[in-house]
Amino acid sequence: MKKRQSEIVSEFIKLAGKATSIYEAAYKAVNTEDKLTSDLLHKMELEGTTGKIRSQIAVELRENRMDRRYYKDIAEELEPLYEFMSDPANRQAMKKLEQVLGKMRKAEAYHADRTYYPRVNRMEQEAD
Repeated sequence: MKKRQSEIVSEFIKLAGKATSIYEAAYKAVNTEDKLTSDLLHKMELEGTTGKIRSQIAVELRENRMDRRYYKDIAEELEPLYEFMSDPANRQAMKKLEQVLGKMRKAEAYHADRTYYPRVNRMEQEAD
């Protein structure tokens, strides 16, 4: 089913509203993963004397780096929107966009419920 125009605008408004918290959480996760990387490297240095232990640490390190990349990608993708939403003038524009969304929904509701009433009743016209 085709999306209504208001649904598209609504999804953008929701994303913009969540962008700040998602960006900050992703960036925090990147920092946590960086600390874990350091911990794993120290563990490798101090405890990785056998091949089995080194192998286990290497697997943990790989998972850590993949998780870090995942969170970093999210942060990088949302950074422009985060910066946009950090500007007070743009937050004002988003409030106006929410008002526009309300008007769009009202128009869509009007269009969905409209009915047509003929201007000319053919039966009356034939009787004349």
